[in-house]
Amino acid sequence: MHNNLRDGLLTLGHQVQLAAGTDGFKNFPNDIALEIPGKNLKTRIYNYVTPFLRIYRLINYDVMQTINPFFPNGRFFPLKTFYCPLLFFNKKSFLVAAGSDAFFWKNSKAIMRYGPFEDFKKYDARKASMVGRKYYMETESAYEYNAWLSNGVNGIIPVMWEYKVGYKNHIKLRDPIPLPINLEKIPEPKFDYRRKLNVFHGVTRYGFKGTRHIEKAFNKLEKSYPGRFNLIISPRSSYSEYLRILEDADILIDQVNSYSPGMNALIGLAMGKVVLSGNESEAGAIFGASKSPILNVTPNHQSIVDTVINVDSDRKKFDELRREGREYIRRYHNHIDIAAKYVSAWSAE
Repeated sequence: MHNNLRDGLLTLGHQVQLAAGTDGFKNFPNDIALEIPGKNLKTRIYNYVTPFLRIYRLINYDVMQTINPFFPNGRFFPLKTFYCPLLFFNKKSFLVAAGSDAFFWKNSKAIMRYGPFEDFKKYDARKASMVGRKYYMETESAYEYNAWLSNGVNGIIPVMWEYKVGYKNHIKLRDPIPLPINLEKIPEPKFDYRRKLNVFHGVTRYGFKGTRHIEKAFNKLEKSYPGRFNLIISPRSSYSEYLRILEDADILIDQVNSYSPGMNALIGLAMGKVVLSGNESEAGAIFGASKSPILNVTPNHQSIVDTVINVDSDRKKFDELRREGREYIRRYHNHIDIAAKYVSAWSAE
């Protein structure tokens, strides 16, 4: 998200420094590295100390914006100690409501009809992040810290419906801004009608994204429609490798536990893929968007099977969805337009 936002801000003539960790295996590029990959003791000590050693590079900006209250290093990192100088020594500060934070786990969960919560705890959560049978984000201490940071920033900018409702009635909540996509970096591929469709799902967070439902759907498609599709589930990989595999896909199934499409789904649209993901009616409504070409799927394997079969049965409709997808990104998620929205939000405070 912030890599694409940076592209838009630079185009508009602003100066930007992007400080980040590795985000696990994804390894996004950044200007100021606050982590190195690895899980051994030496790496853990390095990742604990480095954010403080580089804090001088994170201050004296017109705007400081963070996308996750629990970075760096989450539960066992002195987060208040880290963020105090960032809040004090930058002119303005903002929180992008986009990650799996304590407000999402408590407030959003209470409203959503379905979500990633139980599957995340079962399949994704590390033992160190569990407090008894609770995930750390469900604890009162996590919620208290999350409230502290959200009260300390100038504004909270949600990027999806799930996060907007998580901060509902918060005094610092601002209007939501869509996720930015840099179309200039994503060429539109051509589609060959003569071959069978490549249906792709990339494993990132097995439980959070509902991969078990997608696996079950693929098993049923293979059994009921043998030879009709190339069904691909890729293991965890760097983001650049993920995009390389995605280039050969016709249909992308991103996630089934969400109400809104995330970055992977939007990038799939920009690449001319037919995208299946969370896309409930609430999702686009908060941006005033017309009907999204993303096909909504829920944590039910049969909804995935039915949607894939319907898409394959009408190849003309398939091509229409592909064209609509890229145009939808151009209209609602253009990185330069989104960057301008952020500048307006920051300037209004």
